[in-house]
Amino acid sequence: MLSVARGQEEPPLITDRPDQTESSSVVPQWRLQIETGVSYEWVETGSDEYENNTNYGSTLLRFGVLKFLELRLGTDVLNYQSKLPNGAPRGEFGMSPIGFGFKVALMQEDGLRPEMAFLTSWQVPNTGRESFASDKWQHSYIIAISYTLSERWGFGYNLGYEFEGAFEVNRFIYSLALGYALAEKWGMYLETYTSKTSKVPFDVRADAGITWLVVPNFQLDFSGGLGITKISPIGFISAGLSWRIPR
Repeated sequence: MLSVARGQEEPPLITDRPDQTESSSVVPQWRLQIETGVSYEWVETGSDEYENNTNYGSTLLRFGVLKFLELRLGTDVLNYQSKLPNGAPRGEFGMSPIGFGFKVALMQEDGLRPEMAFLTSWQVPNTGRESFASDKWQHSYIIAISYTLSERWGFGYNLGYEFEGAFEVNRFIYSLALGYALAEKWGMYLETYTSKTSKVPFDVRADAGITWLVVPNFQLDFSGGLGITKISPIGFISAGLSWRIPR
Protein backbone atom coordinates (compact mmCIF):
# COMPACT_ATOMS: atom_id res chain seq x y z
CA MET A 1 0.00 0.00 0.00
CA LEU A 2 2.89 2.34 0.72
CA SER A 3 6.50 2.07 -0.39
CA VAL A 4 9.72 4.06 -0.12
CA ALA A 5 11.85 4.54 -3.26
CA ARG A 6 14.79 2.12 -3.22
CA GLY A 7 16.56 2.72 -6.51
CA GLN A 8 15.51 2.39 -10.12
CA GLU A 9 16.71 -1.12 -10.94
CA GLU A 10 13.47 -2.78 -9.81
CA PRO A 11 10.03 -1.32 -9.05
CA PRO A 12 9.15 -1.24 -5.34
CA LEU A 13 7.76 -4.45 -3.86
CA ILE A 14 4.07 -3.85 -3.14
CA THR A 15 2.11 -6.78 -1.71
CA ASP A 16 -1.49 -7.79 -0.99
CA ARG A 17 -0.58 -9.14 2.45
CA PRO A 18 -0.61 -9.00 5.42
CA ASP A 19 -3.62 -6.67 5.54
CA GLN A 20 -7.07 -7.57 4.22
CA THR A 21 -7.15 -4.51 1.93
CA GLU A 22 -6.04 -5.44 -1.57
CA SER A 23 -3.46 -3.05 -3.03
CA SER A 24 -4.29 -0.96 -6.09
CA SER A 25 -0.92 -1.82 -7.70
CA VAL A 26 -0.24 -4.68 -10.13
CA VAL A 27 2.88 -6.85 -10.29
CA PRO A 28 5.42 -5.58 -12.87
CA GLN A 29 5.29 -7.19 -16.30
CA TRP A 30 6.85 -10.67 -16.59
CA ARG A 31 7.43 -10.94 -12.83
CA LEU A 32 6.15 -13.73 -10.58
CA GLN A 33 5.33 -12.74 -7.00
CA ILE A 34 4.68 -15.35 -4.30
CA GLU A 35 2.82 -14.30 -1.14
CA THR A 36 2.28 -16.91 1.57
CA GLY A 37 1.83 -17.20 5.31
CA VAL A 38 0.31 -18.97 8.30
CA SER A 39 -2.46 -17.75 10.58
CA TYR A 40 -4.45 -18.84 13.60
CA GLU A 41 -8.01 -17.64 14.31
CA TRP A 42 -10.02 -18.43 17.42
CA VAL A 43 -13.79 -18.04 17.45
CA GLU A 44 -14.89 -19.54 20.77
CA THR A 45 -12.85 -20.58 23.79
CA GLY A 46 -13.95 -22.54 26.82
CA SER A 47 -13.47 -25.78 28.70
CA ASP A 48 -16.38 -27.49 26.94
CA GLU A 49 -16.77 -25.38 23.80
CA TYR A 50 -14.28 -24.07 21.28
CA GLU A 51 -13.77 -23.32 17.61
CA ASN A 52 -10.54 -22.33 15.89
CA ASN A 53 -9.09 -22.24 12.41
CA THR A 54 -5.44 -22.67 11.50
CA ASN A 55 -4.23 -21.77 8.03
CA TYR A 56 -0.90 -23.50 7.37
CA GLY A 57 -0.32 -22.04 3.94
CA SER A 58 -2.40 -19.23 2.51
CA THR A 59 -0.59 -18.89 -0.82
CA LEU A 60 -1.20 -16.44 -3.65
CA LEU A 61 0.75 -16.44 -6.94
CA ARG A 62 0.67 -13.15 -8.86
CA PHE A 63 2.10 -12.87 -12.37
CA GLY A 64 2.30 -9.67 -14.41
CA VAL A 65 1.37 -10.31 -18.03
CA LEU A 66 0.97 -6.68 -19.10
CA LYS A 67 1.92 -3.34 -17.54
CA PHE A 68 -1.66 -2.98 -16.35
CA LEU A 69 -2.70 -6.64 -15.79
CA GLU A 70 -1.73 -9.46 -13.44
CA LEU A 71 -3.05 -13.03 -13.20
CA ARG A 72 -3.68 -14.58 -9.78
CA LEU A 73 -3.82 -18.18 -8.49
CA GLY A 74 -4.21 -19.26 -4.88
CA THR A 75 -5.30 -21.82 -2.32
CA ASP A 76 -5.01 -22.54 1.43
CA VAL A 77 -4.16 -25.48 3.69
CA LEU A 78 -6.75 -25.38 6.47
CA ASN A 79 -7.16 -27.08 9.83
CA TYR A 80 -10.57 -26.55 11.45
CA GLN A 81 -11.15 -27.69 15.05
CA SER A 82 -14.40 -27.37 17.02
CA LYS A 83 -16.37 -28.78 19.92
CA LEU A 84 -19.91 -28.10 21.07
CA PRO A 85 -21.03 -28.41 24.71
CA ASN A 86 -21.43 -32.10 25.65
CA GLY A 87 -20.29 -33.04 22.16
CA ALA A 88 -17.27 -34.80 20.70
CA PRO A 89 -14.35 -32.83 19.23
CA ARG A 90 -14.47 -32.41 15.46
CA GLY A 91 -11.62 -31.67 13.10
CA GLU A 92 -11.10 -31.15 9.38
CA PHE A 93 -7.76 -30.79 7.60
CA GLY A 94 -7.03 -30.22 3.92
CA MET A 95 -6.83 -27.79 1.02
CA SER A 96 -9.42 -25.13 0.32
CA PRO A 97 -10.88 -24.76 -3.19
CA ILE A 98 -8.48 -23.47 -5.85
CA GLY A 99 -9.06 -19.84 -6.77
CA PHE A 100 -7.99 -17.86 -9.81
CA GLY A 101 -8.55 -14.35 -11.09
CA PHE A 102 -6.92 -11.16 -12.25
CA LYS A 103 -6.20 -7.57 -11.23
CA VAL A 104 -6.27 -4.73 -13.73
CA ALA A 105 -4.97 -1.20 -13.14
CA LEU A 106 -7.63 1.36 -14.00
CA MET A 107 -5.75 4.60 -13.39
CA GLN A 108 -2.57 5.98 -11.84
CA GLU A 109 -2.40 8.47 -9.00
CA ASP A 110 -2.11 12.07 -10.19
CA GLY A 111 -2.67 14.93 -7.76
CA LEU A 112 -6.10 14.52 -6.19
CA ARG A 113 -6.86 11.56 -8.45
CA PRO A 114 -6.19 8.25 -6.63
CA GLU A 115 -4.65 5.05 -7.92
CA MET A 116 -7.38 2.54 -8.73
CA ALA A 117 -7.59 -1.14 -9.72
CA PHE A 118 -10.27 -3.78 -10.25
CA LEU A 119 -9.92 -7.36 -8.96
CA THR A 120 -12.00 -10.44 -9.57
CA SER A 121 -11.51 -14.00 -8.32
CA TRP A 122 -13.31 -17.31 -8.79
CA GLN A 123 -13.16 -20.50 -6.71
CA VAL A 124 -13.34 -23.69 -8.76
CA PRO A 125 -16.18 -26.06 -7.70
CA ASN A 126 -15.32 -29.49 -6.29
CA THR A 127 -11.65 -28.71 -5.67
CA GLY A 128 -9.85 -29.06 -2.36
CA ARG A 129 -11.05 -31.16 0.58
CA GLU A 130 -14.69 -32.19 0.26
CA SER A 131 -15.73 -30.57 3.56
CA PHE A 132 -14.31 -27.20 2.40
CA ALA A 133 -15.47 -27.48 -1.22
CA SER A 134 -18.66 -26.49 -2.99
CA ASP A 135 -20.34 -27.74 -6.13
CA LYS A 136 -21.00 -24.13 -7.14
CA TRP A 137 -18.71 -21.30 -8.21
CA GLN A 138 -17.79 -18.71 -5.62
CA HIS A 139 -16.76 -15.34 -7.03
CA SER A 140 -15.82 -11.85 -5.85
CA TYR A 141 -15.37 -8.39 -7.36
CA ILE A 142 -13.39 -5.61 -5.67
CA ILE A 143 -12.48 -2.01 -6.43
CA ALA A 144 -9.16 -1.07 -4.77
CA ILE A 145 -8.31 2.62 -4.29
CA SER A 146 -5.25 4.22 -2.67
CA TYR A 147 -3.81 7.65 -1.98
CA THR A 148 -0.32 8.88 -1.07
CA LEU A 149 -0.86 11.30 1.81
CA SER A 150 2.81 12.18 2.33
CA GLU A 151 6.30 10.72 1.97
CA ARG A 152 5.56 8.29 4.82
CA TRP A 153 1.77 8.00 5.01
CA GLY A 154 -0.54 6.08 2.66
CA PHE A 155 -4.26 5.38 2.68
CA GLY A 156 -6.30 2.73 0.87
CA TYR A 157 -9.72 1.17 0.82
CA ASN A 158 -11.68 -1.59 -0.89
CA LEU A 159 -15.32 -1.91 -1.88
CA GLY A 160 -16.51 -5.30 -3.03
CA TYR A 161 -19.09 -8.03 -3.50
CA GLU A 162 -18.80 -11.79 -2.96
CA PHE A 163 -21.10 -14.69 -3.78
CA GLU A 164 -20.57 -17.77 -1.62
CA GLY A 165 -21.75 -20.62 -3.80
CA ALA A 166 -21.84 -23.21 -1.01
CA PHE A 167 -24.40 -21.20 0.95
CA GLU A 168 -25.87 -19.12 -1.89
CA VAL A 169 -25.10 -15.99 0.12
CA ASN A 170 -24.39 -12.53 -1.27
CA ARG A 171 -21.83 -10.64 0.81
CA PHE A 172 -20.82 -6.99 0.61
CA ILE A 173 -17.34 -6.15 1.88
CA TYR A 174 -15.51 -2.98 2.85
CA SER A 175 -12.01 -2.34 4.18
CA LEU A 176 -9.99 0.72 5.15
CA ALA A 177 -6.21 0.75 5.83
CA LEU A 178 -3.74 3.41 6.90
CA GLY A 179 -0.05 2.69 6.30
CA TYR A 180 3.10 4.33 7.65
CA ALA A 181 6.73 3.89 6.57
CA LEU A 182 8.69 3.60 9.83
CA ALA A 183 12.02 3.54 7.98
CA GLU A 184 13.38 2.58 4.59
CA LYS A 185 12.74 -1.12 5.20
CA TRP A 186 10.08 -1.10 7.93
CA GLY A 187 6.39 -0.32 7.63
CA MET A 188 3.21 -0.69 9.66
CA TYR A 189 -0.53 -0.41 9.11
CA LEU A 190 -3.83 -0.08 10.96
CA GLU A 191 -7.00 -1.42 9.39
CA THR A 192 -10.68 -2.07 9.83
CA TYR A 193 -12.79 -4.29 7.58
CA THR A 194 -16.45 -5.23 7.42
CA SER A 195 -18.72 -7.71 5.68
CA LYS A 196 -22.49 -7.88 5.53
CA THR A 197 -24.99 -10.40 4.18
CA SER A 198 -28.76 -10.34 4.12
CA LYS A 199 -28.87 -13.23 6.62
CA VAL A 200 -26.52 -12.02 9.41
CA PRO A 201 -25.59 -8.68 11.06
CA PHE A 202 -22.43 -6.73 10.28
CA ASP A 203 -19.15 -8.57 10.89
CA VAL A 204 -16.67 -5.84 11.86
CA ARG A 205 -12.99 -6.51 12.63
CA ALA A 206 -9.80 -4.52 13.17
CA ASP A 207 -6.14 -5.44 12.80
CA ALA A 208 -2.61 -4.08 12.68
CA GLY A 209 0.69 -5.34 11.39
CA ILE A 210 4.31 -4.67 10.58
CA THR A 211 6.46 -5.43 7.52
CA TRP A 212 10.22 -5.79 7.06
CA LEU A 213 11.75 -5.51 3.58
CA VAL A 214 14.76 -7.81 4.01
CA VAL A 215 16.00 -7.17 0.46
CA PRO A 216 14.28 -5.20 -2.34
CA ASN A 217 12.34 -8.27 -3.57
CA PHE A 218 11.72 -10.16 -0.28
CA GLN A 219 9.48 -9.07 2.62
CA LEU A 220 8.47 -10.59 5.97
CA ASP A 221 5.31 -9.63 7.85
CA PHE A 222 3.50 -10.13 11.15
CA SER A 223 -0.05 -9.08 12.03
CA GLY A 224 -2.90 -9.64 14.45
CA GLY A 225 -6.50 -8.58 14.83
CA LEU A 226 -9.68 -8.62 16.90
CA GLY A 227 -13.37 -9.06 16.24
CA ILE A 228 -15.53 -6.02 17.05
CA THR A 229 -19.09 -7.31 16.68
CA LYS A 230 -20.70 -10.30 18.41
CA ILE A 231 -20.63 -12.54 15.34
CA SER A 232 -16.93 -11.85 14.66
CA PRO A 233 -14.10 -14.19 15.69
CA ILE A 234 -12.37 -13.31 18.94
CA GLY A 235 -9.07 -12.69 17.19
CA PHE A 236 -6.26 -13.88 14.94
CA ILE A 237 -2.49 -13.74 14.49
CA SER A 238 -0.55 -14.21 11.25
CA ALA A 239 2.99 -14.28 9.87
CA GLY A 240 4.20 -14.60 6.30
CA LEU A 241 6.49 -13.64 3.48
CA SER A 242 6.35 -12.17 0.00
CA TRP A 243 8.95 -12.85 -2.70
CA ARG A 244 9.11 -11.40 -6.19
CA ILE A 245 11.32 -13.64 -8.29
CA PRO A 246 13.97 -11.56 -10.12
CA ARG A 247 13.82 -11.54 -13.90
